[in-house]
Amino acid sequence: MPDRFDHVTIAPADFEASLRFYRDILGWQVIEDRMANGTGRVTHLSSGAMRIVLIGAKSPVGQAAADAASGAHAPVLHLDIHDAEARFARIPAGAHVVSAPASNHAGQRCFTLRDPDGNLLTFVELRQRTPRA
Repeated sequence: MPDRFDHVTIAPADFEASLRFYRDILGWQVIEDRMANGTGRVTHLSSGAMRIVLIGAKSPVGQAAADAASGAHAPVLHLDIHDAEARFARIPAGAHVVSAPASNHAGQRCFTLRDPDGNLLTFVELRQRTPRA
């Protein structure tokens, strides 16, 4: 069986600010919210097609994620979406907007947001949209 994407773990500096970003700005649903054995809060959020897990920095996984994110080569999460303009229109204005929808080097429409910890999320139309009638 091939490897498949499951989720991205983020150990935010400000848990509540990150929760508000993913839940309120992006509109993702909280599917699990619990306290982990003495290591802090763990919250799973879903976009419907993928998950983000916010985890307290006291956990070993959370500490490793925080250490990795503090480096100069933190990953950028790329999300495959159907319509960049329509998705961007649902995003409230604010400092979290890095770039509005534009065509990238491959001619794909995309935009980028920054979460409260500086993690970048790029929303990309990987497939051509069906022309509107």
